[in-house]
Order: sequence, then C-alpha cells, then structure tokens
Amino acid sequence: MNRKIDLSGEWRFALDPDKIGLRQNFVSGVFGGRMKIPGSVSAQKLSSENTDAISEDHLTDPYYYEGYAWCGRMVRLDKSYETLSHPRYFLHLERTRKSCVFVNESYAGRQESFCTPHVYDITEAVLTAKKNGGDRIFPISILMDNSSYISSGGHMTSPDSQTNWLGITGGIYITVKNNTYLKNIRLLPDCETGQIEITADIIGDFENIAVTAAVTFADGREAPKISYTPKSDKLDINYDLGLNYKLWDEFNPVCYEMKLTVTESRSDGVSSPDVYLKSFGFSKLHTRDGRIYSGENELFLRGKHDALLFPLTGFAPCDTGSWLKRFRIAKSYGINLYRFHTCCPPEAAFIAADTLGMYLAPELPFWGTVKPFEEKPKKVTEGNEGNVLAIKNECLAESETEFLFDEAERIVREFGSHPSFVMFSLGNELWGDKDTIRELLRRLKDINPRILYTQGSNNFQFEPEIFPEDDFFVGVRFGKNELIRGSFAMCDAPQGFIQTSKPTASASFDSAIKSDIPVISHEIGQYYIYPDYSTLDRYKGVLKPENFKIFRDRLEAAGLLDRAEEYFNASGRFAASLYKCEIETALRTEKLSGFHLLDLQDFTGQGTATVGILDAFMENKGLISREEFTQSCAPLVVFATFNKFTYVSEEVFTVHVSAANYSGRSLSGSEIFLKIGDGKKDIITLSTIFRDTVPVGRTELAVFSVKLPFFGSACKLTMSISAFGVKNSYTLWCYPDGLDGFSHQGETLITSDTTEAVNALSEGKNVFFYPTISQKDYMLPGTYATDFWNYKMFSEISLKQKKPLPVGTLGLSIKKDHPALRLFPTEDYTSPQWYDIVTTSSALILDGSETADITPIVSFIDNVYRNHNLALIFEACVGDGKLLVCTANIARLLESCPAMQLVDSLLSYMQSPDFNPQAAISPAKFRLLFTL
Repeated sequence: MNRKIDLSGEWRFALDPDKIGLRQNFVSGVFGGRMKIPGSVSAQKLSSENTDAISEDHLTDPYYYEGYAWCGRMVRLDKSYETLSHPRYFLHLERTRKSCVFVNESYAGRQESFCTPHVYDITEAVLTAKKNGGDRIFPISILMDNSSYISSGGHMTSPDSQTNWLGITGGIYITVKNNTYLKNIRLLPDCETGQIEITADIIGDFENIAVTAAVTFADGREAPKISYTPKSDKLDINYDLGLNYKLWDEFNPVCYEMKLTVTESRSDGVSSPDVYLKSFGFSKLHTRDGRIYSGENELFLRGKHDALLFPLTGFAPCDTGSWLKRFRIAKSYGINLYRFHTCCPPEAAFIAADTLGMYLAPELPFWGTVKPFEEKPKKVTEGNEGNVLAIKNECLAESETEFLFDEAERIVREFGSHPSFVMFSLGNELWGDKDTIRELLRRLKDINPRILYTQGSNNFQFEPEIFPEDDFFVGVRFGKNELIRGSFAMCDAPQGFIQTSKPTASASFDSAIKSDIPVISHEIGQYYIYPDYSTLDRYKGVLKPENFKIFRDRLEAAGLLDRAEEYFNASGRFAASLYKCEIETALRTEKLSGFHLLDLQDFTGQGTATVGILDAFMENKGLISREEFTQSCAPLVVFATFNKFTYVSEEVFTVHVSAANYSGRSLSGSEIFLKIGDGKKDIITLSTIFRDTVPVGRTELAVFSVKLPFFGSACKLTMSISAFGVKNSYTLWCYPDGLDGFSHQGETLITSDTTEAVNALSEGKNVFFYPTISQKDYMLPGTYATDFWNYKMFSEISLKQKKPLPVGTLGLSIKKDHPALRLFPTEDYTSPQWYDIVTTSSALILDGSETADITPIVSFIDNVYRNHNLALIFEACVGDGKLLVCTANIARLLESCPAMQLVDSLLSYMQSPDFNPQAAISPAKFRLLFTL
C-alpha cells in the first residue's frame, strides 16, 4: 500500500492582501486563480508587477508580494486506507513560510518554521469527510503568510539572497500511518564501536507495537534485523553493526540506511506495518589540542559562504540533482565545507552532501541581538478578520528568543542524522545575552551531541569571548589588533595586512590566535570585482538584474562604458591574486583549522557584492582557471613562504616550501622542485629529495637559497614549485641593481611645482609632473587593495558610525603595451611591484568635458557608485607643451627599485618620438587640478 499521497500540481489560488480571507470563507478552498505547487507567487507572476520594486542594492523581484495568499484543492483518499487500524493522516509542506491549514473547513493548526517542514496531523478532519464509493473526499485550504515574522529570518527571507518568497517550494503530500507511530527519530552512530543508538518518541499505545531495525549497505546488502519491544513511550535501541562499517568523510562518503518497521498488534491478526527509512553515516568530527579531526585525520576546512542565492527561481531548490551540481562545482574548486549564512538548506542539500562528501554547517536564521527569556512577548496583531479562527497573535512563539530556541531544535532534530551535518552555528555576528546563548548550546548538545556547535559566526566581534560550550570558534579577531584575516571594512579598522602592508608570502595569524579550541577565520576575502555587464542576459528567471543595469547606465553617463570590460578583467585578476594570498596565509597559520570564504561566487545583494571568481550562477568568470585557483585551495597544496615579490639583479633570497596535506592520507617521500623562468626558458632549476613521510597537516619540505642571475633590465619572473604531483606558482619582479631612474631625463622638466610646470609648458617644453600635495576636490588617496565587499554598504556604515570612509577603488587598469611602459614590464592589473607607487600616490579625478578625451595610461578603477575617471599616469598637451603626469610622490620613492624603474621608463618614453599626446587640457584646468 502506498502510504504517501502526492499533492503536487495545480491548486486553486487567491491573494489576500487585506487579510480578510478568514472572514470571506477562504477556508473552503474555492478560489478563481491557479497556482502550481511546488512554486512561488513571484515565479508564476501571480501578483501584480511592481514597477517601483527596482533597487540598486540587490536583484529585483518584479512580482514581489508580501502578505496572505491562499491555495486550495479537493483531495480524494483511497478507501484502502480504512483497512488500517485507526489510521492517522499527516499533511507535509516541505518548504514554506508561516502556514495555517484548514481541512474539510476545520482548523488543523499553524506553523512558522523557516527551515523545517510543516507537518500537520489532519486525522480528525479527514475522518469527518464525506465518503464517495468508500473514498473520502474533502477540501484542503492553506493560508501562506510571509509577513509579520517574530524574527526576521536572516537570509531565509532576505531580498539580498533568495528573497522573501511566498509559496510552497518543496514537496507537498499526505502520509498515512498507523494509530501508533514514531516521531523525532534520531540516529547516533558511534564511530569507535560501530553501534547506532536509535531513539524516538512513540505516539500512541507503545504496549501494542513491535519494532524491528535493520541496516542496508550502499551495495544493497542488509545487515541482520533486531527486534525490540518498547517498555515506555521512548524508543531506545542499540543496534550493533560490529566492525563491518566505514567512516564517512569528504573522501569516503559512505552512507547507510536504517529501516525501522513498526507493527501493531491487531485482534484480527491483520497488520500493515509502518516503515521508516533514515539515511546515516559514521560521521563525527571531534576536536583535540585546538584542531578538528575526522577519525585520526586532521581537517582543514576550506569553507564557502552560501546564502541560498538562486537568481532563476528566487528560492532554494528542493531536488537533490540541483544540489549535487552545486556541490560538485564547489568541490572542484577545493571547497570541502558549506557555511550557510543565517539559513539552512532543504533536505535535498543534505542528501547531496551525504553523497558527495561535503561538510555542511547550517546556521540559525538570525542576525542580531539575542534577548533573554525574561523579556515581554513580542505582540504582533492581525486586522479584524471577524472570525473565531482569527490569529490574534501572528506567531506561535511568545518571544523571538523562544522562536529561536524552537527553530534551532527543529533544525537539529530534522536534519541531524545526515552525516554531512557536522557543524551548527547560532547565527551571524550576534550580540546580546550571553547566558541565553550558552543555554541554547547546552540544549542542542543534549539533542544531538554528534554535531560540533559554536555560539555564532563572529559574535561580539570587537570583544569576542569563547564560551565553555563552544566546540570551535569562528571570528575575525581576538582583540583590536589581533586580526585573523587579511582584509576588513574601514569601519572595522584596523584593516588587514593585505590592505595595509607591502605584499608578502610570509604572513601568518598565529601570533593573534588565543584559543584552546579550533579556530575558523570568518568570511575571508570579500575583494570587490567590477561587474561583468556582458552577462546580464543570463538573468532569465524570477530575479532581474536591475541593479547592474543602473550601474551600467551610470558608467555610460560618465562616458566610460567602453572601459567596462577592461575594469572587470583588471579588478578581477587582481582580486584573484589577493584571494591566493589570503588562502595561503590561512594555510600557513598553524593555529587555524580553516576558513569561510566570502565568496567563491558573487553575492548580488547588500549593495551588490560581486566578490566571486564565479558568477551568481556558479560559472567561472574567466578571471582565473579552476587549475590556477586550486593551486592554493585543495586537499593537498604545496606553497612557498618568502618575504617579498620584488628583487634586484643577483639578489639572494630564501624560499621555504611546505605542504598543507589534508588529503586524508599520509604521503611518501618525493622530489621537491623549484624553478624560475622568464617566460621563455627556465633560468634556475633546483631540487631536493624529501625522504620522510608527510603526515596529514602542515609540513615544511625544503628550504632553497636562490641567487638570481644578473639582469641588465627589468623583467617578470615566474617561480614554480612542485611536489607529490601538485604544483604552485608565483610571479616575481626583478630590476637592475643601483638603478638611477633619471638617466633618460634629457631636456624634460621634472617638477612637482604647478607654476613651474605651467611656465615650461607655455614655452613648449616637455614636463614630467608629480604632485606632492592633494587637491581634495580632485583626488582620492591611492590605495593598493581592491575595495572590501562594496562601497555603498560600508561607506554608509562608516557615515553612521562617524568613521573614515573607505577609499572605494578597485585596483589599477594598466595599458601594459603602451610605449610609456616599455621599460617597465607589468600585468594589465595591479601586482606587488606597484605597491610603493600606489601607496604614495593619489587617484586624480578627470571627470568633466575638459578632460573627457583623456584615457589614462594607468587608471585607478572606481566603484559603480561614483564612476570617476581616475588617473595614476596620463599624458596631455597643455598649450604648446607636452605633459606626462604620475600622481605618485616621486621624491619619496628614490629608494624603491620598482618606482625608479617606472620613472626611467616614463622619461625614456618622453624622449622618444612616441610621446605625442592626443588629448589636451588648458593651463587653467591643469592649475585647478593641482593647486590647493
């Protein structure tokens, strides 16, 4: 007998914007509209199009609707169910918002979970339904509500991610069970003994049932059954699988299925047992000495942030195939953990993660201040429905805190048997009552001690505190200056070493970490990449890229639209290099157990944060290949430690080669190679044999002392290292020793004096001008790293907190083949050799008609909110003279080899016939730009 009646398909539908449906007898389920379930109101355009919904802060849902909506249909239940002994009927709504159910026009209850299925016992109403030929026929009406939540729901409801959709997006069905049934089934496998503790609540007459349990292996074999006779209304079985089992982890995702059969005793001897199937695995992460282990293997968690962003649907999929695809992509980029930011995925995600070996870390859908239980209940009242069934209080929980406790327990009970569910956080960046947070941790550990718990992600972020109940810590600092990631918003200053220090491959966070439990670095990266407007036609689903269109239109209005692709590529390739530095610093940090990357993919909300090397659809942007990215982010990484990226001819430097081996196994000895080449041939090749075994963890493999050869001119070098079949590479920049920088000055006037420059230009001379003071109306500070997250969000926070604004630029766009840079080899994006130059410079604003014809040789890339034409190096005619401007303060850079090489290249260009500026500015405009 099929005990599951699928109700998916077309339902009658009606909006109820005035919330009068109870008074208007909507409980009958008779409506004029139609809706397909699973689905949402927006996806099916069931509300009016809202032309005012456009926002520059996130993707736009043009059919967004907030309030009540109803769906209804007639249901026929086969008479064969009547042969069960006192059957019980349950309606399942897998993924919905607040719901209120009426069956046969009788009130069946209401539920409010964001994350777990809404399951209603509809037995009483079904048994009152009329019969037709023995079958029962009755209406079901469901009130769906996405308004007036007692708690905001984090990214479960945010317009920045999956939107506050309304509908039922997962399975909808009725199950039929015997009168006595199981609820809250929990499986706790013991990875040491092979025993599985099975617990459940027995609802009904426990004295009238027998239970059998059996385990099915992945190949279909079934282990011996055991029988159990309950002694109380609590099922408690210890199933011993013996030693015939395998551990589940990222490399061996071995799953099993537990089959529980519950048989009722009947006087007529006829029985139709209930069967419960639950997937599980022998998975248990544990901690020791500040590290995380699976079995005896130390783990390093390479986490990815996920906020359930699905632009085509506006909601998270509930089919396993979609999640398999998503996880496979992430895993191919070295990711082994998904941290769900203030959200929890549906069952299908856990099933997919179980199958592939992806660790999951759901999070309570909360982002804010935790209040103690003593606070008065939050009252949210309805309109006047005029019906005894009116919901006088929108929410079932009496307070937000009670709801959060209930929701956390629901998540852990519902999904806790999945082996992929290994970690749980109480929310994102929480504040508030610490005793309440600790109490919730204790409760969850009692429900499922297999899972590792933390108080939240980056709680009390400026003064973090580790609680005794924490299994691990997630944060960004241990004190004001004890930072454990490389980048920060200006409002959270001090900023990280990637933003404030000369580029290095030797950084570590070890000195900042003060913890006896494992530490995970929170939301690392957040390097903003200029949007790729060429992909806007991919948004063919529910959510529309109106924010990107606004940005594109602004760039066009600024006269810079033809540079959009250039900005995208230059900022993106630079950001990719910063991610490499960030990730390898985490690998280098002995006291760190992992990181949560923000992000591998773009985040199209919160002001629009295009921070990913993948786009919002999880497709590669073409900025860095999968192979390049996984040189630093993979189960096995060979990485180099050295102090700097710029060198002089014949300089000796030291390179430490190490392995971050989290491949799940020890490695036998290998030859370690180091090669340095100039793009045409290898000029240095060194190797050594590492004969010892490399255990799981971090191991130094070799130390090479390298003397560079003599170079008479500047050059770009590539250093590659390899061992154990993997490789990694780094770009170095080398310059002649003792470079003057001014050998090509000739008759060119070099000055920082505006009047001197204008006088020389009026005489038809060539002028190399470098400003030493900033004209605040026309210059922004030169800064090295690309902007954090996005300019709008954090500049607004800075203003609110009365803190310095972020600079907001996105690195350099460099015309590397321009003859002005002939003697200065460079990428077309920012690289470490530019650090000295950029950090002593200003970004000159060349907006307006008088400078519209100037395309800088080297530009700063501005963000999408300002769209300034920003110059570091540009040329122009001024009167009869020819001008080249470099906004770096040359007088402060005389000891910098890269800066002197740049000056030499620019002056050489000015002495050549190639120096022939096409754009012109007036002396008055020149004075205006550079005079205080």
